[in-house]
Formats: sequence, structure tokens, C-alpha cells
Amino acid sequence: MKKNYIFLLLLVLTVFFSNVAVSQTSLGSCSSFISNLKKGLTVSAGRKESNNVLLQIADSKSFSGKINYKESSISSEYLIGEIKNVSGSSFYLKVMEKSLEGHIILKKTNEAYKYSSDVHGNAYVSKVDINSLICVDYATLSQKEAKTAKNSSATINADLLKLESFPGGIGCVLLDFDGHTMPAGSLWNNGGAIYALPSGMSDAFILQAFEVVAEDYRPFNLNITTNEAVFNTYPKTKRKRVVITPTDTASPGEGGVAFIGSFTWDNDVPAWCFNVNTGKAAGETASHEIGHLFSLKHDGRTSPSEGYFSGLNGTSWGPIMGTSFVRPVSHWSKGEYNNANNTEDDVAIISDKSWGIGYRTDDYGNNTASAFNLTLSSKGEIIKRDGVIEKESDKDFFSFTTSGGDVSIEANTVSRWGTGNLHILIQLYNSAGVEIGQYWDSDPYNLDGFMFANLLAGKYFISISGVGAGDKTNGGYSAYGSIGSYSISGTIPNTNLNTLSFDKNLNFVIYPNPSNKIITIKSDHDATLNLITILGKTITTFKVKANVEDILNVENLSSGIYFLSEMHEGKLITYKFVRK
Repeated sequence: MKKNYIFLLLLVLTVFFSNVAVSQTSLGSCSSFISNLKKGLTVSAGRKESNNVLLQIADSKSFSGKINYKESSISSEYLIGEIKNVSGSSFYLKVMEKSLEGHIILKKTNEAYKYSSDVHGNAYVSKVDINSLICVDYATLSQKEAKTAKNSSATINADLLKLESFPGGIGCVLLDFDGHTMPAGSLWNNGGAIYALPSGMSDAFILQAFEVVAEDYRPFNLNITTNEAVFNTYPKTKRKRVVITPTDTASPGEGGVAFIGSFTWDNDVPAWCFNVNTGKAAGETASHEIGHLFSLKHDGRTSPSEGYFSGLNGTSWGPIMGTSFVRPVSHWSKGEYNNANNTEDDVAIISDKSWGIGYRTDDYGNNTASAFNLTLSSKGEIIKRDGVIEKESDKDFFSFTTSGGDVSIEANTVSRWGTGNLHILIQLYNSAGVEIGQYWDSDPYNLDGFMFANLLAGKYFISISGVGAGDKTNGGYSAYGSIGSYSISGTIPNTNLNTLSFDKNLNFVIYPNPSNKIITIKSDHDATLNLITILGKTITTFKVKANVEDILNVENLSSGIYFLSEMHEGKLITYKFVRK
């Protein structure tokens, strides 16, 4: 039995390595390859330069290539062109004495070949998955889905061309909205130049697109910018341009395109975004193509078989590396949804040391001992704090001291629809660091966190982190991609304030209390009141007049404890009533 097992193992290994050998064809040494290439590029009669090249793809198979762009030296050749009589084809070769790189792409048949070399200077060609080289068939946003808002003027607001998400970041991506001339010699357009028009998007859509991309890459040490001057300060191996334009010469009929793993290429070959009908679509497309720059693959499904997953109808979520134009929440994914065809760890790949980018430095401590003390105004208002949750494991801790009373804290992600990624969880801890409350919205559409608690005087802590919502396998999402920016605001009593009710202060009266239909409110001053649940969710806001009996219908409320709150003379005051 043991001998049979060893025999079968050897047979499997033999077949495996035989297949590897078949899929990779030796082209000899790089030096002999370039020598033969140079000979083939010279026509014997008159020693004229030829515009044709023979491109070997197997031992007995070659393509005839037409050269559209060429750079030559004694020891190198750089060729870009197309396969003769094959529409949608392209190739490039870059060969020197000790190295070879290049590819052949046949879009019509979804075939591709890759040229490479090893450390010993041996040259090879192999057939590869086209998706390992280039983004193909990325969807365009239909006019039916789009709400187009074109600029009435060709001029973009100057401030929109100065945006930066992380000034000083190690790497940089330029979102180019104002048109771009790509010179001949790039890998696009078979080596020809491209004269890309400005995006034509409204200023509002340009800002939204920037915010979408900036938020998607917020956890990383990467500066998303619209400023060409800033972009030009970075070395070519730490920067890439995304041209946002309706000029789809680089990949006609598609929503966007990029070369896989090209972020660190020592050139200025750009990525492209052609979905310019909305800010959301442009932002999602740009983020998707930038993901390809870091070698991310597409997120699709095995059943039904599809290359791009757009999320489920009637749900809020879709993966960035799928197509999620119409989903308000889009995340990096590791394929946790049903029938996912790709389980790669997106954030681990983007932050991998091979790209030289990594995560941002954590901005706040991860425990009570390193908590940042929230600063309050004279009115008890929190001086706004901004932060970033860089990883699923990240928690940002803050401390505060209250004189006792109603504490209201909001933690908001990016406010614009379809922009925020972080679904916020607020956790409350006492002075000993023991958790005494959790506050978050379980609705997958609502990302912001709100805490309302009546606290005794003393010191407390809160933590901010990301959380999932819904069923991650069926339209919801986990905490994995729930990362990004937030801001903290709110009100904390910092003097000896009392929580008022009608039996303690007859200047504000609620009766009957409890009630199951209506309550009457009488106040000695004009007031704007918030009707709040015991969990801190505001139901409605209304006004009452001084010394006038105002009626509030509570018949539609569920039974339980509710609060009316107001800001009066700089103090947050609440009044409790019971719906029986």
C-alpha cells in the first residue's frame, strides 16, 4: 500500500511539473533573444528598419506583430504594437542583455501571454490568465442608473485641484479630472498617444468622487490628490495617475482599466476611469482600478457565474473590487458573501511591504491607559476630534470627566451618501475600564454611532471601532472592511447640573406622566425639544412656547421610557416621561 502511495505521489508530481514545463516555453538566454530580435528588426535589402516582429508564444507557434512605437539602443529594445489582423490586440517587449519583460493581450478571445526572465538571464514566455495582466470587461454605468450633472463650464473650481487626503503620505495617486495628454510610448493605445478630454463632471461630483476614493484608501499611507504639483514630487515607483475622462481610447466600451500590479512600475503608465456620469460611479471605478495597481483581483461569484459582484438587490453593500455603483456602502472584501469566487485579503495585499506603502500610524491609543482626553468648551460641548480606524482590530480610546447628567456623544463617518465605509461602534467604560454600554445602529444603511447616557459624576472612557451589520453572507457585511474616518462631537455636563423633571422644577411640567395617548407640556420659557428614546435615538424635534400648554401625541410610541431634551442657557437638560 505504501509503495502504491509513493508511486501515485510521484506520478502526480511528474504530471504537475510537466504541465508547468508545457505552460512556460524557453526562449533561450536574454542576450541571444535580443540578438535575434535585432536581426529580425533589420530588413536585409538596404538594411532598413522593419515595422514587423515575430513574437514566439510556444515552441512552434508565433504571432506576427506590427510595431507602433520603438526605442532602441545597442543593448536594449523597447517595442509596443499590435498583432496583425487581430482587433483588440496589443503587445509590448522590453529586453536587455540580462532581462526580459512584456506581454501579448488578445481581448476578443480573453487570451494573454507573458514574457519574463529569471535571475540567470534566461528568457521565457507563458500563457496566463488575462485577468492577471489587465482589468477587462469592467462595467459602464448605464444612463438609466446615472443622474448626470455635467459642468456648465469647462473650468473646474481651482480649490478642487488642490485636494489631498494624506499630505506627506509615502505613496501618491493623482485623480486627474482636467484632461491629460498621454504621449506615445505608453502601453495604452498600442503605443500611440492619447488626448483625453476633461471629465466634464460637475464640481459637486468631482468632490464626491475624490471623497469616495480618499475614504477607501484612508487606512493606508497613501495620499490621494487632485494636485498635479504634489503628484510630481513623488518618484515614479511611488505614484500613479488615474485619468478620469469620457475618452475611452485605452479600453473602448468599458468603465475603466488598469494594468495589474503596476503601482511600482518605473514609468508613468496611467490607469483609466471612464464612468463619469456620477461622482459615486467615478469614485468607485477609480478605487477599483487603483486596487488593480496593487494587484487585487475581481470579486465575483461562482453561482451565478459572474466576474463582478454588485451586491444583492435591496441591500446596502457591495465589494469595491466588484461593481458597487448603486450601493451606499462599499468595502474591501475577503469573500465572506455566499458563492464568492475570490477570498484574497484585500487590505493585507494593499498594505504588503512589497508596495512600500503600508498602513498609517495609529492616531489614538488602543486602551484606557493611552486614552486621549476629550476637550470641552465652556458650554460643555466636545471640541471636535477626527480619527481613523486603520484596521479591523483597531480601537481608539478617549476619556472624559462629567459633573453628572446627560452625556450625548456622536461619532460620524463621512456624511455624503455613498462615501463612508466605517460603521461605528461606541463602547462606554467606567473609571475602572469596565464596559458599561454599547451604542451602534444595527441598520446596514446607517453608519454613524450615537450615545446618550445619564451618568453619575466621574471619569469615563469611550472607544471607537468598526462593526459589521446584517448577514455578511447575504447582503450584509462584517467588521473586516468597516474601516475609515470618523469625527466625534457632542455635549458632556462639566458643571453641577441637575436632570430636571416636573416634580423637581415646576417651571417645566409634563402631565399626565405616564401617558398612553397625549402629554401636555408647559414651560416658563420658549424651547426647542428633542424627543429621544432610551437608546438615544432622536424621534422628532419640535418647539414649545413659554407659558402655553402644548400637546404631544405619544399614541404611536412603543411602551417605555422616553426623554425630552433641550439646550437651555448653555446647558443640556432632559425631562423624563413614560409611555405606558
